[in-house]
Amino acid sequence: MSKGDQRALLWLCCAAICWRWFVGLRAPLPGVDACRDLWLAEQLAAGQFASLVDRAWEPLYGLLLAPALALGATPFAAAQVAACLLGGLALVPIAMAAERLREGAGVPAAAIAMAAAGPVVAAGAGSATSMFVLLSAFSLWAYAARRFVLSVGLLLVVIAGGTDQVASHPIPGFEQLRYGLGASVVLLPLLLLSPRARRFAAPALVLLALLVVAASVDAWTTLLPVHSAVLAVLAGLGLARLPLRVRDLLLALVVAAECHAAWTLGEPEAAVVERILPRYLLSRVHEEGQVVLSTMPRVRWAAGLNPAVAAKSLSQLSGELSGPRASRHVGSIVMTEVEAKDASMRALLASSFERAELPPNLQDLLDAHGLSVLCRRR
Repeated sequence: MSKGDQRALLWLCCAAICWRWFVGLRAPLPGVDACRDLWLAEQLAAGQFASLVDRAWEPLYGLLLAPALALGATPFAAAQVAACLLGGLALVPIAMAAERLREGAGVPAAAIAMAAAGPVVAAGAGSATSMFVLLSAFSLWAYAARRFVLSVGLLLVVIAGGTDQVASHPIPGFEQLRYGLGASVVLLPLLLLSPRARRFAAPALVLLALLVVAASVDAWTTLLPVHSAVLAVLAGLGLARLPLRVRDLLLALVVAAECHAAWTLGEPEAAVVERILPRYLLSRVHEEGQVVLSTMPRVRWAAGLNPAVAAKSLSQLSGELSGPRASRHVGSIVMTEVEAKDASMRALLASSFERAELPPNLQDLLDAHGLSVLCRRR
């Protein structure tokens, strides 16, 4: 890589960090899986190391955030800073991998990774996607450098991390493609231009396998952003086969489309109700010692409960919450739109719970986000 390309890569890393932070300023609250990592980090910062058992299969991000929280950092802000920095650093191994596979592909691949909508939105929500993108990028670099054992090992770590859910509510089909794949997917046919090399086949097969898995389990927005480095490298390899001016034009169009997607695909402001509602209920509605019951991880985290605990569904719990002998430790129930439509459950809870009376502005956020709240009858 020439000195000019190295300087361009440095500026792209800075731009990636700043862009992720700028998008993060619009994020109303942490991602769904990010709150699980934040809970672990908070417990570790408080010396509760037994909580590692709940996240034993993926403790890396929580361990990374724990020192900052122990020093007094705000959990959500610490997660955003870490995600933005990791997202910017990921451009280095992405560029190195692409450049090793084809000369001139490093900077285009880094530019695409800088603006990729899925990882940008996830970083703004403080999610672990950036960490996994960095590990995936190093796996690609190790493959390009013919360090196959290291490459496979890092890839297995990323696979073990699974998916990373950011939003509570699913987004429409075409928006899922914009979030998971992005505009850079239109550049993949350029790989068919000659000269072709066999070493491009392995990343292409990995991407194909990811697409098959994402389509079969409907994980476009939770799986593909984690492995976005593969698509960025392949797109960079395709662009490197074009004349310089054509390459730069296509690259500019793709980056502009990705920036627009990142700016528009974030969660709506009403999602902040998952964060502020439990705190309001605990301070203004509940009696001392009562808790907020919900199956939503971010609501549980904001209420001071472990979001990683696999609780029973509300319909299973409704029998235990109603009746004269029911425990009064549950002060309120926050229900999703699907749970609120379960008439039998609402009828069973009617003797012990009633619709909560909330301030108009909070109720408006609740309605916009499709949630309902029941509070215990006095």
